[in-house]
Amino acid sequence: MKDRRATSIGRAGEFFVCHLLERANCEATRSDGRFDVIALRPDDTLASVEVKTCATITHTGRIRFNVGASKADWWGLYAMPLGLVLFMRGDDDRLNCKHLSLRAEDFTPAAQSASLRELAAGHL
Repeated sequence: MKDRRATSIGRAGEFFVCHLLERANCEATRSDGRFDVIALRPDDTLASVEVKTCATITHTGRIRFNVGASKADWWGLYAMPLGLVLFMRGDDDRLNCKHLSLRAEDFTPAAQSASLRELAAGHL
């Protein structure tokens, strides 16, 4: 079972992803069900989003996420120290592992905006 701090960090990531989706003209709801967030896009299609939050950056500049197995349409990877999220399609091969390690420099405002626009536009 997760400790209270880990749960709070994860929950913060879920609410932040909801905030970004709302700003992208989606209706977003946090859920304690099969997925962390359900988003209704402007074209009236639904997208499930699995959110993973990392609160630290390694000394080598990596951000690590425990991804596990989810059937979500999208993943929102929140690098809390940077205040940025990368959205990835659920069928991205990089998610076929237990642990995903990304470079901190991959998290940029431009990358966040582009991946969020793709999710909001309904491209599955």
